[in-house]
Amino acid sequence: MQGRLKLTKLILAGENKKDAIINFKGGLNVIAGASDTGKSFAFECIDFALGSSSNPKTVPEMKGYRSVFLEIEDIGQEEIFTLKRNFSEDEKNEIFIYYSNYQEKDAAEVEKLSVTHNAKKSLSKKLLNCCDCTYKYVMKNTKGDTRAFTFRSFSPLIMINELRITQDILRFIIQILGEVLLQHLQERLLKQLYRELIIKKKRKKKILKL
Repeated sequence: MQGRLKLTKLILAGENKKDAIINFKGGLNVIAGASDTGKSFAFECIDFALGSSSNPKTVPEMKGYRSVFLEIEDIGQEEIFTLKRNFSEDEKNEIFIYYSNYQEKDAAEVEKLSVTHNAKKSLSKKLLNCCDCTYKYVMKNTKGDTRAFTFRSFSPLIMINELRITQDILRFIIQILGEVLLQHLQERLLKQLYRELIIKKKRKKKILKL
């Protein structure tokens, strides 16, 4: 079976803190809600667990939480593993992978990975291997220059944040408005040309009568 990963849980954990958990279902998942309810924060936590170099933006509700866990199902291998990454600056370059679901992680085999793709044991290489992806390089311009293909190269295809959605909608609206405006200008121009043509014909008739 082809490699395929499915996110199943996002968990924030901290000492003396109740786990904060979001459960995911198969297929498209949309994190929706009113402003300032944690949508962007949840999105950034997923991105962080998958190797982003940027920490999630600090929010008041984050106080006391030390780590983010991301439970993932490997559909091809029919197994579940859990990623752990700490928020602190001195620990965030390391990611731990537990070969079990989140609930059973304490008794599971654990491996330490690096967020740096070029490292011998990196998160990027692990996830690419789970996806049966063997690409090494990707073209970055029309000149034929290349850069390393990493799991982060997939991010824009599998995760869409609110800003991108807003930008795409705005771009669509501008395109539609542009087309409507162009059509309106064309209609006005045609009407103006028609009026000028009628005026010229009337003038021509007057001249002939004289």
